[in-house]
Amino acid sequence: MNARTFHTLDTWPRALVVAVGQAYRQNGAEGTLEPAGWHRIRDAYLAAGGDPETAATTPNKIIATLCRVHPDWMHGPARRWVARQMGQAP
Repeated sequence: MNARTFHTLDTWPRALVVAVGQAYRQNGAEGTLEPAGWHRIRDAYLAAGGDPETAATTPNKIIATLCRVHPDWMHGPARRWVARQMGQAP
């Protein structure tokens, strides 16, 4: 694949997409900062059977695709966390 490749969720096994997406959402729900947030995502990717040689790049591609295809699902937990921090109802 090259820099112009347009990824879809079918690009990767479902287990990888779900694991990375859930880890991203958990980071958002908890307000997890880097590098801990990235480590959670990478570890979830590897635990779901991801290739260690692509663990530095593939999770980011999965996240970008999920954010494009399912933005509300991906960003909902982070929006609620920010609302709580600001003293607003979620």
